[in-house]
Formats: sequence, structure tokens, C-alpha cells
Amino acid sequence: EAGVAPAQFLEDVFMPCLAHARLPELKAAMRHTDPEAALPRWHAHLLHVCGFLDKHKAYDVLIDFQAFMHDYARAGKTALLVFLAHAPTDFDARLEALRVAKRMFGEALEHPSAEPPQPGLTSADVSLLLRGADLQIAVTQLLQRNARAVPPETLALSLFGTNRDRLALAEQCVLLGGGAFLGGNLLLHFYSTDEAVVAAGLASRCQIQLAYAIGVAEPVS
Repeated sequence: EAGVAPAQFLEDVFMPCLAHARLPELKAAMRHTDPEAALPRWHAHLLHVCGFLDKHKAYDVLIDFQAFMHDYARAGKTALLVFLAHAPTDFDARLEALRVAKRMFGEALEHPSAEPPQPGLTSADVSLLLRGADLQIAVTQLLQRNARAVPPETLALSLFGTNRDRLALAEQCVLLGGGAFLGGNLLLHFYSTDEAVVAAGLASRCQIQLAYAIGVAEPVS
């Protein structure tokens, strides 16, 4: 029953079901007693379970339960943690985590009304994360095809790191034959220098030009 305290639910219900591989039955029973998409009757219990899973880095189960309660945006962010947790050379596992993240962010945008309240995370933020996951898939596939030619320290970088990391990846993509389109996409997508200049009051308008040309030192006019 939903009347049981969240901590007791975790200890007496969730943990035994986890230990005996009966989580699908548990989810079915919870859905039967609360047919609403985001399971408001069980929300406190599920948040407690998710906190436990996050603390113990049981990310696969965490994603499953976040998606179960239609908390797709957080499920996508958890999948990005899975991507970052894998070794840089474990390309298949990293790509699978990115595809899960992309799918979860897509669900979050497609079903915004089903999302539990998420302070500080807007639809624009989710769209940016979706685009980032999509671009990281392209980058990871390019790195996988050229793994022997890429320095180990570059393989460890991601688009979800610092601006320096993103710039290094954009440059590497161009050098590996990803072309100016992919490299430019990475820069234009993640850099918001123009917005920062205007927001700081340094200018009323700001335009950034980005160009790439073989054999041309300064292709931007």
C-alpha cells in the first residue's frame, strides 16, 4: 500500500523484489493501484528508491525506474552518467548509453505533461541535451573508426565537459575527416559567446562567424 513510509517501502518491498528479480511484478502492482502516468500516489516512494539507486550508482535500474515514473529528462541525464562512466575505448557501451539518453530526452519533449516538476530544467534545456547526445553519438562513432589515430587523452573527452574539451573535440573531428560541418556544429551548438556578450552589456548585438577552408589561414572575412 502507498500508505507505507518510503524508507520502509525501500527496505521491505523494493529490496526483496530487486534481490529476487521481481521488479517487473512490483511495477505492475504499483501501476494497477495508480493508473496515472507519473504515479503521483507513489511519487515519494519512487523518489526514495531513485535516491538509493543513485547513491549506489545502480544506473541501469535507476533509468528503468525513472522512465517508469515518466521522469524521462532525469532518465536521460542518468544515461549520460552511464556514458561517462564507461572506459573511453568501450565504444559500443558508450554508444548504447547515448542512444538511451537520446531516446529519454525525446520522450521528455514528446510528453511534457507527464513530467514530474523539475526546477531549473526547461524544455529548452532538454532540447539542448537531446542535441548534445545526438552530436556525441556522431563524435563517438568518428572516434571509434579512427581510434588508433586519436591520442588517448582525446578519447576521454566529451561534449559534456568543459569548453576546452568541446573545442578540442571539434578540432579533432575536422582533422579526422568529420569535416567542417560536424566540427562547426559542435562549436555553434555549445558556445553561447554571443549571448554572454549581450547579457553582460558589452554590446546590444553580437554576431559570430565560423569558417573552415583547406589552405586558408583566415577564412572568416
